[in-house]
Amino acid sequence: MIDSNSQFFAILTAVGEAKQANATALGTPWTFKEMAVGDANGTDPIPSKTQTKLVNEWRRAPVNQVRTDPANPNIIITEQVIPPDVGGRWIREIGLFDADGDLVAVANCAPSFKPLLAQGTGKTQVIRMNFIVANTAQIVLKIDPAVVLATREYVDNAVAGAALPADKKPGAYRQVTIDKRGIVLSGANPTTLGGYGITDAYSKVEVDQLISSVPKQATEAVLGMAKVATQAQIDEGVDNTTFITPLKLSWRVATETIGGTAKVATQLQVLAGTDDSTIVTPKKLHAALPSQATEAIAGVARVATQAQIDEGTDNTTFITPLKLSWRVATETVGGTAKIATQLQVRTGADDSTIVTPKKLQTAFSGRFIHSALAPKPTDGSVGTLWLQYEEP
Repeated sequence: MIDSNSQFFAILTAVGEAKQANATALGTPWTFKEMAVGDANGTDPIPSKTQTKLVNEWRRAPVNQVRTDPANPNIIITEQVIPPDVGGRWIREIGLFDADGDLVAVANCAPSFKPLLAQGTGKTQVIRMNFIVANTAQIVLKIDPAVVLATREYVDNAVAGAALPADKKPGAYRQVTIDKRGIVLSGANPTTLGGYGITDAYSKVEVDQLISSVPKQATEAVLGMAKVATQAQIDEGVDNTTFITPLKLSWRVATETIGGTAKVATQLQVLAGTDDSTIVTPKKLHAALPSQATEAIAGVARVATQAQIDEGTDNTTFITPLKLSWRVATETVGGTAKIATQLQVRTGADDSTIVTPKKLQTAFSGRFIHSALAPKPTDGSVGTLWLQYEEP
């Protein structure tokens, strides 16, 4: 009965020991061909060197592989894979047969039931036999290509050892080279555009050269770079080192106190004369006003020349205060004159000013006397005034 004291092991049979010694002495190859499993008729078998067959064999099939243990080269590992559709029996004993069909190694194992899929469960079961030999030089280590089933460990080891060699450093790579099967041969992490084969872009060196060739600050005389002006800088109007964007320019609206932008007034706005936020073009101004001002129509007119003022014949121009002051009245030319002072009227010496009725009355008050004794006028007048002269 199997319990915690039971021992499980594999040994070479007497035939197996003889064949190993013969192969070592003669240098001939020794090949393992098949592996068998049995249920030992429900007993707990003990491997014996004298065995030539299993107690009760129920399956024999080619070995999947024969190899040495990587940790101990004197240990031979043989393997067989039992597919899910084979079974329905217990496994208690294992036998290894060579190419001649002789049982050369035998082993016992802990009882393991191999179910069938028809039983409602199934599994792929791997059977391995490990046994120690004195010399592995003549043992043929192989994998049977006719065996379709392979263990996951075998696949992992095969892929890692052959398809994916262990000489590649693990890590993340942005550029890799692969072979025709898609196996990564090499990897790299370029740090330049040239490393990626990009030819239609500037490299860092070229960009640095372009930047270094451009002045740090644009001026009226030198091409360069500049920052975008803030709205406060635009409103202040004192900064000469920044640029104005169309958006910020649109916010700078002209008023009576701030210089800025304004729309051109429509002809209707010009004629209405009520809009105070647009500007008038010469064309619209000309269309809004008559070509010549007259006594009946408000319009535009030129300033008269001094000659036109002196001639006094032009009726289409305007006279400015300055030119009017130059038009002084004389005995021969009509013009302007100052009003004489009372003293000028009394002394009677000034000939360039004019006398008002008030100053004339004041100057001659008491000097004119009406007398009934005066001679009668002969021209039909009412009477005669005698001038009384007084020394000043």
